Amino acid sequence: MTAEGGGTALAVVAPLSQPESSLPLSAHERAGLSLRERCRLRDSLIARELAGGQAPEQLLESLHARTLLRDQGSHFWRASLQPAPQPPAADPAAPDTATTTTTTTTTAAAAHSPTSGPVAASASGPGFARVSASAAAPLAAPLTPSPIRYFTDLTPDQLVGAAVSHASDKLGALREVFAAALLHGDTDTLALLASHPLAKHELGRPARYAPLLADLAVLLVRGEIDSGLVDWMFKSHGGAFGSWLGSDAPYMAVAVAEREEARQAAKEGGAAGAAAARAARVPRSSSGGGAGGGGGGSRGSSLGGSTVHRSRLVELLELFHVLGFAFAEDGGTFLRAMDLLSRDMVDEELLDWLLAEDCCTGPAGWAHVVAVRLHEPTPPAVFGGHSALAYLERRKLAPGPDALALTHRASRDVFEGFVSYVVVQHRCPHSPAQLYQLAVAGDRADQLAGGGRAAWLTQQGLAPGWCSMLKGLQLCGCFGAHIELDPEVVGVHARIQKQMDLIPAKALNAPGLRGYAQGLLDRALLQGA
Repeated sequence: MTAEGGGTALAVVAPLSQPESSLPLSAHERAGLSLRERCRLRDSLIARELAGGQAPEQLLESLHARTLLRDQGSHFWRASLQPAPQPPAADPAAPDTATTTTTTTTTAAAAHSPTSGPVAASASGPGFARVSASAAAPLAAPLTPSPIRYFTDLTPDQLVGAAVSHASDKLGALREVFAAALLHGDTDTLALLASHPLAKHELGRPARYAPLLADLAVLLVRGEIDSGLVDWMFKSHGGAFGSWLGSDAPYMAVAVAEREEARQAAKEGGAAGAAAARAARVPRSSSGGGAGGGGGGSRGSSLGGSTVHRSRLVELLELFHVLGFAFAEDGGTFLRAMDLLSRDMVDEELLDWLLAEDCCTGPAGWAHVVAVRLHEPTPPAVFGGHSALAYLERRKLAPGPDALALTHRASRDVFEGFVSYVVVQHRCPHSPAQLYQLAVAGDRADQLAGGGRAAWLTQQGLAPGWCSMLKGLQLCGCFGAHIELDPEVVGVHARIQKQMDLIPAKALNAPGLRGYAQGLLDRALLQGA
């Protein structure tokens, strides 16, 4: 097989001329077959069953193999990302027998097609529960191209092996394999990614696998993967990726992606376009029920005799919540959500849902620091964050003394606005001497001899008495060339920054899904061919 337009031949597994009589069912055997080969074997098994004429013992063996394949996620496999051809609409006036014949013929044809989408459970049999028509429909053609050009012609062993041995960017290569496997529903490659020792080592920390979870969330938001596949990965059949359930990245990524998709749709088609796009992106499900199952853009649930309509974002959040994805017990999840809100990357609905689920908000005042982004390496020069602070006020989350801990990092405009909000407007308990120390530290950093933050505190009547002021200035070294901040203040900054660094905001943008810097793995495979 050669690349389009000429080029180096890509080493791929030769396709099978005829399906083997007995399916390879072990993970080791499947890891040596390309996705195209595995789809052909699966489809030939179903085609033989539909054709009938099997001896009883052959039929029993076929049903047993089919049950095992179902458990291994074979119904998610897609050898092509293009949607399968749909049968023509049935004539309402036609007799039932004709409709039945047409349906059977179409199903058999789809089974023989090497580019068919997820296999619908149209025939009864052990391990194949019936699914609704909407859930069994093929996924739409993805907006996202596969980041690996010849994915379907490479085996899981080849794909994961090339990624973990990539010379310059192992994490980027693993991310490409992960995204391509999601798009193709390749459960065998996903399972190998989760179990391969070198891949596990490379993806062993939350900050390393957060981008992969973000890619998964974006694909789910865009309706390009089946929510049943997500369930298979984290909950059903052993949950290959169960070790990632301690992360809250999916909650953030889903909210970021949903906001971005709504913005894009509104930009392209106005309000009507946004509504149509949301309806078209309903997450597909391979089962009739369960979290995130098919249905419209919102659904109702009966609570205390009343019907509560939930938005699509809430349904996606609950899908991950049911799977067991955690909230940080120290408030990190809420702080990261507040950080995204302050950057206008998510809607307030995310924070409303977190609070409704009893998510910890962290030490009093930390959310206020994050709302005005004083934790950033370069805090804003102008006092903003009004919408984020207004949200905290509406939800009755009062600031605590720690809210003032990072005011030495604020510009004069931010210092005056934030201190007015925290101390004057909300009368937050604080130490006047410590606040004055922080003001002097900020003035010293800006080389202000007068008319700075400290002078403003005096004008507002917020400066401490002379004795406390002199003692405080002496303790923090303000009479020398170097200012030493209170260790408690430094500790607050370090702990807040640690929460932000755990899952960097840039990881949640899922940049690969708006046009991967494609070719990391393609180039490596071509060089090794």
